[in-house]
Amino acid sequence: MSSLSRAEFEEQTATFLQRARQHQETWMWVSTAPLPAGSERTIDARTGYLAKQTMVISRLDGVPKPAACSDSELPADLEDLNEGDLDEGDPAQRDPADAPGAILATVDLHVVYLPSWGCPVLFFNAYDASGQVLDWAALRTLTRNQTPATISQQEHPLLHIPFYYIHPCNTAEFMRERLENGCPVGDAYMLIWLGAMTSLVVPGLVPRAMFETAAGPRAIEHDAEVSKQP
Repeated sequence: MSSLSRAEFEEQTATFLQRARQHQETWMWVSTAPLPAGSERTIDARTGYLAKQTMVISRLDGVPKPAACSDSELPADLEDLNEGDLDEGDPAQRDPADAPGAILATVDLHVVYLPSWGCPVLFFNAYDASGQVLDWAALRTLTRNQTPATISQQEHPLLHIPFYYIHPCNTAEFMRERLENGCPVGDAYMLIWLGAMTSLVVPGLVPRAMFETAAGPRAIEHDAEVSKQP
């Protein structure tokens, strides 16, 4: 199995959010419309999305990282993505705004389920200190110069404003290669997919501990392999 139904996405997301709370991760479900009266559902992919906001430091000669992320928080197979990160003694870690060539950005990440593709899609926007959306040149620096074929811009399906997004055209093949027997057990699909997608924007957003306590998801591949995904 390589695609995900809406019901499976909602179940995976609910399990993932429980795991995130256990690890004090700030992912949350955002609803854009009230659920029907008397509904027992807490997640409806037709009217909501999974969201996280984080601060990011990116250097022209380095890899973006969460402002509060340590190397030990990276999933094992993503540790090599951390090469070139700021050293502990680098002034950018103490005062990012003063670091030469640094970009300090606020990144909003939204996971939206698109039935036409049968999979979740990562939408995101990055804002500078004044609240302005980063232009394409700054975004390419922030995202390690991913190609336009990987990252594009379109209207957010639920918010109806421009957002960058990672195109899902290769998601089915990518996930089929990484799921045990092709089946999304527990929140394995969300962990593997989210770890890979967010690594293209900010490596390390899915901590190693979340993988260690998961029910059998295969490890995310290293940087060269992750770059092949949608």
